[in-house]
Amino acid sequence: MATKIVDTLLPTTMVGSYPRPHWFKQQLLGRDIRVAFKEVQHEEAYHDAVATVIRDQEEAGLDIVTDGNMWYDDYVGVIGSFCWYMYERIGGFDPAFGKGRRIGSAEDLDLMYRALRRGLSIRYLPHVVVHHAHGRDSEVAVAEVKREYVRGRGAFYWKFITDREIARMAYWEIAGLLARRRRGTEAWRTLCTLAAGAACQSWFLLRGAAPR
Repeated sequence: MATKIVDTLLPTTMVGSYPRPHWFKQQLLGRDIRVAFKEVQHEEAYHDAVATVIRDQEEAGLDIVTDGNMWYDDYVGVIGSFCWYMYERIGGFDPAFGKGRRIGSAEDLDLMYRALRRGLSIRYLPHVVVHHAHGRDSEVAVAEVKREYVRGRGAFYWKFITDREIARMAYWEIAGLLARRRRGTEAWRTLCTLAAGAACQSWFLLRGAAPR
């Protein structure tokens, strides 16, 4: 870090999106920025726009300058670009997954995996704890939630079964369940629930309704 910033008691900066210069008309429109920058005019306009907003910040006396999110598209409110960035690349939630759907879970798993396939990054923060006030206070209700998770996992496996890593995950889970099937009925129940999820997902895939 620069000495000037270290020696400043309260360094100033800005957050969020800076207004685009009116002449910066180019848009990503769902493309990867590396693809968009193959258009020389787009890349040059971007660099000129960043230089402009940095100069504004320097003239205002900010200690830490930013690029002003000039890579965002010029949607109304600008911050809308953040919302659209993922949607343009991976689509929304799969309508087959989630509470109240045929497959009662795994909507987050499906969305995050599609994000990974498109080259987006996912950060794991082990210190963050989320408490779900789901209101399930009986063993029967909790057992049903667990079944929904397994059914969702089966649907997820089947949706992406042609991906080598997912096929490997499915294989090892099923192999483990088969190895334990003689110890009780729980392994058989899990296998059947996985199969039920896969069957539901097959129906949606046949309809062509599942985003990949």
